[in-house]
Amino acid sequence: MTLDEAQQHFLKMLEMLPKMKPSPWPFACGSMMIDYLARMSIDRTSKHAGDGDVYIEFINTYMPTYSNYTFSDGARDLPFQMYYILRCGIVHSFSFVPDERFKKGRERSIVISHEGRHLSQCSYAASSDAVLFSFPQFYKDIQSAINDVFANAKGDTGLATRIENFLRKYPPLQGFQPHTVVSPPGSSTSLTISVSGTGAHPSE
Repeated sequence: MTLDEAQQHFLKMLEMLPKMKPSPWPFACGSMMIDYLARMSIDRTSKHAGDGDVYIEFINTYMPTYSNYTFSDGARDLPFQMYYILRCGIVHSFSFVPDERFKKGRERSIVISHEGRHLSQCSYAASSDAVLFSFPQFYKDIQSAINDVFANAKGDTGLATRIENFLRKYPPLQGFQPHTVVSPPGSSTSLTISVSGTGAHPSE
């Protein structure tokens, strides 16, 4: 998989999300894709030791509109809330209330919808200071981030090498493809399955 092929692969996987029925699931998938892109592209120096640091740095670098958002109380920590609420909250806890270990995560600081004005301040019964994420724009912002990552890689050999190494070590999920699967002893079945690795290695 070349860098161009990888870019098209991520864009094609992302295109599946708007076709899903309105629900939290597209947000969960989008948040997981941001996580993969962050670990793939952000240099893991001592400054970015943990996954949270890498995720937040990715938001700051490739999704700056979110870094510039200011909550009504003056806080400008939306990238932190995205990590603790969207990434960790939805993906790991299936909740907008973050794990109590995550002190920087403010419960219900983000609300999600498939309509409305993206990144607008809102309040509702459970929160007086939340930001609204509207999926159509969230989708476009992830799409732009993918394109920016690979555009930067064309002029940055360090970034290109980092992406290639990550793709090789952690091949991204592929779409469903036909495979012959060997199940219990002596039987084989043709199934359409999704795997990591099929065609996912960068060209040598």
